[in-house]
Amino acid sequence: AIASPQNAGLGELCLGGNGIGDAGAQALAAVLGAPGSALRRLSLRDNCIGDTGARALAAALETNVMLEELDLWGNPISDEGKQAVLTTAKCEVFLELQRTRMALGSTEGTEGTAVNCKMRAILFDWISQVHTGVNAPVALDGAPDPQDMLFRTFSHVDAYLA
Repeated sequence: AIASPQNAGLGELCLGGNGIGDAGAQALAAVLGAPGSALRRLSLRDNCIGDTGARALAAALETNVMLEELDLWGNPISDEGKQAVLTTAKCEVFLELQRTRMALGSTEGTEGTAVNCKMRAILFDWISQVHTGVNAPVALDGAPDPQDMLFRTFSHVDAYLA
């Protein structure tokens, strides 16, 4: 359906939380790898995409020059799968960073990791609710682009917390 002529000008697609899995990622990869793909932003957040889907996306990203942002946050992709995507992508890719065992007063580090993950979730929720401002990125029509702002903020906050 996404490859149909009526969707030829589709610039942004958000499929977060739809459970498309590896099969859906492979189907999207076929579209992304095809000549003429105009998609600039693709959000596949929380979709149960594993290494098979990541490898398919990586192969498509080798030739795709239109995609500007790919959000794969919240998918069970191994470090090898993440590296495959990051190596071939010519766009910005949003993935969780490696979780560190930052202990907050603990020598074991397990308590700090739990607090760290919970802190991330609370902070990301807060950012998504209150993030408006004068210097926010804007879409082509001049309106604020909250998705772009959130993607960039999540990446920076995750890097800081990790």
